[in-house]
Amino acid sequence: MRVYATAVELAAWPGGDAVPAEDADAFLRTASRVVDRLLVGRVYDVDADSMPTDADVIQALSDAACAIALEDHSTGASAAGSTTAWESVGIGSVSLSGGKAADGTVRVDGIPVPAAALLALATVGRLVVWS
Repeated sequence: MRVYATAVELAAWPGGDAVPAEDADAFLRTASRVVDRLLVGRVYDVDADSMPTDADVIQALSDAACAIALEDHSTGASAAGSTTAWESVGIGSVSLSGGKAADGTVRVDGIPVPAAALLALATVGRLVVWS
């Protein structure tokens, strides 16, 4: 599994030192899964381990993972009982989209995604849409 930031990078992130060191790796693993979901359709250069090779992309993914990990820790979103509301839900052939919390926070897999993460990821690669 790819993890886009280290515990040291999280501790250096503004407010990241609030995440207990013993929990940082777990929050960053969860945040990196969210980053992966947000990168669907993005094309950028990677190495043999599917890790980015461009310094700007590496920084953007690290920033996004740290922002998401901190938000997840701060809100307790990954705690048991956290919920997600959907923007739209279909019945025929099942269609779910846009998980959002009741407060309008964008969530992926129940984890809140702060604006800082979305802005960082907006700069990653180019978006390719297949039709």
